[in-house]
Amino acid sequence: MIEFLSPAGLFALAALSLPLLIHLIRRPQRQLRDFAALRWLAERNRPREKLRWHERLLLLLRLLLLAVLAALLALPAWRASPLPAGTAWVLVTPGVDAETAQRSVDLPAAEWHWLAPGFPQLIAAAEPPPAAPEFASLIRELDQQLPPTTAVTIIVPAVLSGLDGGRLRLQRNVDWRVLPGVADNDAETELHAPLRVQARADADGSSEFAVAAALAQAWQAAGRDASYDTAAAEAPVPVGTGIVFCFCAVLPNVLERWVADGGTALLTRQPADSGEPVRVDDGGAIWLRRRPLGHGRVFSVSAALTPQTLPPLLTPDFPAQLWRALQTEAQPDRAPAAAVAPQKQDAASPGPLRPLEQGLALLAALLFAAERLWAVRRRRVPSGATA
Repeated sequence: MIEFLSPAGLFALAALSLPLLIHLIRRPQRQLRDFAALRWLAERNRPREKLRWHERLLLLLRLLLLAVLAALLALPAWRASPLPAGTAWVLVTPGVDAETAQRSVDLPAAEWHWLAPGFPQLIAAAEPPPAAPEFASLIRELDQQLPPTTAVTIIVPAVLSGLDGGRLRLQRNVDWRVLPGVADNDAETELHAPLRVQARADADGSSEFAVAAALAQAWQAAGRDASYDTAAAEAPVPVGTGIVFCFCAVLPNVLERWVADGGTALLTRQPADSGEPVRVDDGGAIWLRRRPLGHGRVFSVSAALTPQTLPPLLTPDFPAQLWRALQTEAQPDRAPAAAVAPQKQDAASPGPLRPLEQGLALLAALLFAAERLWAVRRRRVPSGATA
């Protein structure tokens, strides 16, 4: 059926009254001729002339032309019938374990795809996931490609990256499932620079020195260029220090100024909402956050850096995860997945739209040419001749 994207343009149909008035005012000119025999007849009242439409074809052409122009202003479009629903789709975001994702969804007949450019099929759970640098754009692209009635399940990690400033608004309700993991697209921005670590603590954080020293030893054993020393909490930061592990509840003034000038600090025992999520544990809980401070960065851990208070410390890849997080530039497109679930548009499109402007513009041009040709032809007809 036909829909008008700008119905206010239909008010232009009021212009149809103009040709009607013009045709009523401009009636054909009649010449009266005197006959000699008529002078002997008694003069009688002339009969009242009935209202008649002259040059009806020309009037019709002008009315049709105005009606087409009014329809053009209303932006008409043809709404096609909705496409069939088709098979349900399940999309797995890189950063989620594919085997865990397949166990979490009970849709035997669904098509499984990676949420990546081209939407490649997920054939085996052991296959390496592709890169997905533009998460939000991919979801919008998929929403436009699939019929509106196709069921879509999107499995995402607890922390997403590749977002943009716009909230995801789709033409369908999406089954949004959050599993542990991080959509990590930071590999291209990893710095691989030497990391000189200096640790300092307040009275309650001295027990964390041993963990910091063990982390530095693990980095060195893995072939990474890392060094480690300690200093007092208020001591000046030596030139060349890459990051300061401050096991303090409050950032000392000297460190705050150093970070604002471009330094990087890791704080422990910080509030749970102090920055954007960077890393999560196997249960989906965020254990590392990041926030800007001046020209520098502050990483924060909500608990003390000990195995008793921070369980991820016991995982074998914890040193590698922390190294990569500290060596990666800040990404402004990262957010918790639960906070960015897509919303359905107020009115979903029942079917694809096909604009009709080009066809109507061509029809208006033809009507205008026909109206001009007929108007010129009428003027060229000699007086008293029949058209």
